[in-house]
Amino acid sequence: MEQHVTEVDGPDHDEYPEAVETEALPTARSAAVVGMLGVGSLPGMLFCGLGTPMAVLALALAPSARRQVVDSHGRFGGLGLIRAARICSVISLVIALLMTVGLVLAWNWLIDYAREHNGD
Repeated sequence: MEQHVTEVDGPDHDEYPEAVETEALPTARSAAVVGMLGVGSLPGMLFCGLGTPMAVLALALAPSARRQVVDSHGRFGGLGLIRAARICSVISLVIALLMTVGLVLAWNWLIDYAREHNGD
């Protein structure tokens, strides 16, 4: 197989700009903490509801983390991580709310069922 190499010299040089390699921005520490708490709140819901406090903490810390990234004027990244953490935290809190409502309804049904079948 032959490989064709085209020269970039000539009149068409401006049409194909050279690839620019950039290094990824370092993630702000507060953004990383918010990300771990927020994204970790989803699997944390499987362990006795530990995801709920994690989600609340992530939502409480997210504004200051976002402010730190924005105020760094491009030195730090992490806005996408903060956004993902907020989304995961809200999903975790909605799941916790639905589980709480489901447990209350199941408990009430169980009490009513026991009263009907025990003759009280």
